[in-house]
Amino acid sequence: MKSKEMVLMIAAATVLAGAASSSVQAAALHKGQWSIGGVQQICLQGDGTAASPGTWYYTTYSSGSGGWQATTAPNVPKYLIYGNYNSTGNDSIEVRAGANYDWMEWQTDLSYQQFQQGTITYVKKKCDAAAAPSLPGQHTNPQQ
Repeated sequence: MKSKEMVLMIAAATVLAGAASSSVQAAALHKGQWSIGGVQQICLQGDGTAASPGTWYYTTYSSGSGGWQATTAPNVPKYLIYGNYNSTGNDSIEVRAGANYDWMEWQTDLSYQQFQQGTITYVKKKCDAAAAPSLPGQHTNPQQ
């Protein structure tokens, strides 16, 4: 009787582990257009692996681009999206399991710093073009 219970427990654990793995994989970043908390959208290009980092650009903000790649963290898929939104403005977005992110922006001289948390969501496979340059008086940083 005890061995049957053990077999059932192992089978249940295997099924649960498979389901958890599927949900984690579903939240993995890949090529395409993504919404960062409904604030901005970016286009991820390339594989985004450590061996082959990808690139990105804003589709909804006048400038900004950089790189992205998976990082190594035990049992937690994590991605780093990094780059610039103008000549002195910097972006860093860490995406964790469940597609939760920490987004930091700052000016090189630290005159501006902004932090935001939220969820990144997949929008579509084919990305929009990079956003056109903004006019004076429009957004000065992507988190506005």
